[in-house]
Amino acid sequence: MTVWLVAVLVLFVCAMVHASILEGWSRRIENVGSRTEGKHAVGTGVFVSLIVPARNAATTLIPLLQDLHAQSYPKDHCEVLVVDDGSEDRTAEVVTGMMRTWPQLHLITLTEDRGKKNAITKGVMEAKGELILLTDADARCGPGRLAALAEHWRAMRSDLVLMPVGTLGGEGAVAWLQREEQFALQGATAGSAMEGAPVLANGANLAFARDAFFAVGGFRGDRWASGDDLLLLKRMLHANRPVSYLLDRDAIVTVSPEVGWSGFLAQRLRWAGKMRAYRNTAGFMAGLFAILFPLGLFALTLLIARNVSIGENLLYTWTLLAAAWLMWVLPIVRLARGMKRFFASASSPSRSVANAIGTLGALAVFAVYAPLIAALALFIRPQWKGRRV
Repeated sequence: MTVWLVAVLVLFVCAMVHASILEGWSRRIENVGSRTEGKHAVGTGVFVSLIVPARNAATTLIPLLQDLHAQSYPKDHCEVLVVDDGSEDRTAEVVTGMMRTWPQLHLITLTEDRGKKNAITKGVMEAKGELILLTDADARCGPGRLAALAEHWRAMRSDLVLMPVGTLGGEGAVAWLQREEQFALQGATAGSAMEGAPVLANGANLAFARDAFFAVGGFRGDRWASGDDLLLLKRMLHANRPVSYLLDRDAIVTVSPEVGWSGFLAQRLRWAGKMRAYRNTAGFMAGLFAILFPLGLFALTLLIARNVSIGENLLYTWTLLAAAWLMWVLPIVRLARGMKRFFASASSPSRSVANAIGTLGALAVFAVYAPLIAALALFIRPQWKGRRV
């Protein structure tokens, strides 16, 4: 057995493990996703506090507040707390204007100890609800979101509930890449959480029990400007608190993609910094594998093409190498396809090939830029909301 065949066997085994894990995630999503249609009970019993940290969000806040006001959940069992994190625009005026006709809407202004984590903490301290729901100020949601969450929480009593976030809108390659990547990221978030080992979270759509937040220390002692979602997930898991995922179309929030390559790269640098700062073992290993495995496959493919000739187990080597490539690519395509169907509520056969090609294209781009982003994130801390991450 040549050294090249041994190297291919190692990558082949790694690809098998990867495929097995993602296959489990995909099955969970498909099994649960097929039962996400239908109305939810809007009965009372759970008081929900929606917290919206907002900084310079005057242009995006009005549509979100309109969505929250239109919730089917009883208004006397929920409240909306907008925490103004040192905005320099009309954010506070937008909220106070709507408060005149909406008694459940409140404005909290941070005068010191600013930053998103401090804004969330202040909101939680002021909240009346036993269940807290976080929403980014630039998100949109449907009218059944609160009812879906309350029904899920009454049944599961999870201390942390992860919920779906879709990237919609935008034109051009940057927006396309973000949409495609978001499907795969949401697949990993949903699938891993439903398998009992969550690796990701998204603060644009996240709920938690108020008492559990304080029990795990909230964000106390943290110095990073962003990363509230991954830090809270890490602390909940460390404290053995139950975490669940609400895979329900009524629970979806949508956000717009970053505009331009500079915004995209800054966002990816921020995300990479969060993963480095708040990694749990499963999340760290998943991220490391996602970055290094395609590099290893590509490098080994080039080396074998140059160094292995006929008579040196050439057929076995190339067969195993091809199988490793397929076991890396196909499970990711299937995982992303499952989330595309979930977000679209239906998938026609005529579009399935185009969807797969889109995922393959984004995966190829990711394999190229991800290692560069990971390396740059060790040295670069980008600006976010006017603050250094």
